[in-house]
Amino acid sequence: MSFKLSFAHLAFLGLGAVGVVACSADTSSDETPSEPDSAVQDSELRKSITSCSADDDCVAVSRGGCCQNGWLEAVNKHHTQAYENATKCTLNPHPMCPMYLVHDTRVAQCDATAHQCKMVASSTASIDGNWGADQSTMTIANGKANLEFGCGWATIDSFVFSSATQFTGTGTHTAGTGVQPPPGMEPKPQPATFKGTISGTLKDTITLKMTTGGYTSTFTFTKGRGVMLIRCL
Repeated sequence: MSFKLSFAHLAFLGLGAVGVVACSADTSSDETPSEPDSAVQDSELRKSITSCSADDDCVAVSRGGCCQNGWLEAVNKHHTQAYENATKCTLNPHPMCPMYLVHDTRVAQCDATAHQCKMVASSTASIDGNWGADQSTMTIANGKANLEFGCGWATIDSFVFSSATQFTGTGTHTAGTGVQPPPGMEPKPQPATFKGTISGTLKDTITLKMTTGGYTSTFTFTKGRGVMLIRCL
């Protein structure tokens, strides 16, 4: 009789121990935090990198990843390094990339509804027309520009927009001499680079910096402004 009681007592204690272990395991499982979803993290990171409130907040940068083939992405100008770090290629060995290069002419612009920087098709159509500055005129059409100064001329042969309000250009500048040069000794066009900023509520102002021969000149053009040039020879 005492043997049976002892056995039953031991069995009861054994079941109790199992129950304690089971409860302990369940409690430990409940307290373990779940891993954050990487897709959610990526989405939140992208939102912060591409957030904007105006077009000037956005710039176009080379698309990250292992195969950089010319495509651009729009990011906040203050988070370009964060974008580069987030899209750095980590594959080892490095994959073989397609042998082509895209000429991406889109520009970075702020989506006013989503407050996110996006790449949109670029066009100089919005700045086509006649512009005037102090002793300077500029005519823009078909992606090119002709400039006249009181003493000299210039051309912008190509525009490259980095955002909706920022562009660079390449072309030439020809200096005036103030005197009639001998035949065959007329001034020759010299390479020139240009950097422009479009501003104003109606996007009717362009601040243009022209660099040629190591010197930079700055002009503030207003769309539709008439200018009477005082010309040299």
